[in-house]
Amino acid sequence: MRWLFHDPSNRTEAAARKRTLARIDRWWEQFAAKAPALNDLFAGKKKWDLPAWMDDTLQAISPHLMWEYGPAVRGRGHRLVITPESHMELRPLTTAILERAPKIAGWEFYPYRLAEDLDMARETVEARTGGTLDEVTVEARIGEGNRIDLMFRSPITEDEDDQEARGVAFVATETLLGEQALDRWVGAIEVGAMSKRARKSGAVCLERLKGTFDALVGSIRDRLPPRPLLEVAADAKWFLVELEPEEADDYPGRTDLFVTVTLDVDLWKAMHAHMPFASERFSRCGQTFAYVKIEGPEGPGGLKLEERTKIEDALNEALGPDKLGVHIGGGTGLRYSYVDLALTDLARGVEVVRRTLQVGKVPKRTWVLFFDADLCGEWVGAYPETSAPPMAEEEE
Repeated sequence: MRWLFHDPSNRTEAAARKRTLARIDRWWEQFAAKAPALNDLFAGKKKWDLPAWMDDTLQAISPHLMWEYGPAVRGRGHRLVITPESHMELRPLTTAILERAPKIAGWEFYPYRLAEDLDMARETVEARTGGTLDEVTVEARIGEGNRIDLMFRSPITEDEDDQEARGVAFVATETLLGEQALDRWVGAIEVGAMSKRARKSGAVCLERLKGTFDALVGSIRDRLPPRPLLEVAADAKWFLVELEPEEADDYPGRTDLFVTVTLDVDLWKAMHAHMPFASERFSRCGQTFAYVKIEGPEGPGGLKLEERTKIEDALNEALGPDKLGVHIGGGTGLRYSYVDLALTDLARGVEVVRRTLQVGKVPKRTWVLFFDADLCGEWVGAYPETSAPPMAEEEE
């Protein structure tokens, strides 16, 4: 269920949203009432089944919501993390849950697992994998898509296919860097055996991983353009990309795309890679990268180039005066046509795009969609009667 861009006029969707909000409020009422018992549990004064209670209350909102308790960060007390983990389409819902949290003395609430120190990482790795972080080193380097690749080495790692070592590396990464950094900035997590050559490759001890990682993130951000794309798109050089899609009954995402132009090939590749995309890796100006998906007016085949160009020009003219965004590419698929956008104000920009599409009388099956993994469940139809776009099975 989309959350940020829901349609209040859609009775089914509005009713589902109302039910979800009621479950959220009921959860917080139950949590507030249970807070003293939680304090007693963590102090060792009482014993009761916390996982079962969380399953009955929090996961009544969604079974894909995970949770974790720990010590407070900003003061004395406790913290609760509510996270959808790999179900990133639930990130907007998670944000809504935490926005409705009551003020409870001694409690802090977070949407991601936080970064921990090495001692906690050792305990977590041992508890979750049975492995150890003894004598483990890590190499961090900037990889594709402005992500940071990590190579963990250990005296007991056999080779790059050592599954136990891979499990240890993943848990260590999440614990030492935090879940948000893992989702948005970490690329490949690899493992390897110790060697003399490896010791000279820039490996650092785990105590230094977070500082090294944060410095690499900072260097990526420093290299990003200081101005939004709307200020440079008019003078940018455009590049052609060709693909070979497979024919299907319908096409989720952009899977039918066979030719496109873009003003940033590296950005385009990252938006189409298998790893989750995050706009912040390619913009320090608060831009969100989105796209318009338009079905051909007579079924398969997409729009003619001149028709798509008119839409691109109309969007630029509508977004430009208030500096809300600009079109940064466009393409043709086996069934749909596409217009890529860089929006500086997500909510206002999407509304302007929607109105412009309506004025242009685009086909009914036209949507505004988003590249960010945190927005993969969101969509906006060009018209109130526009049905949901085709989705991949894992996105349903």
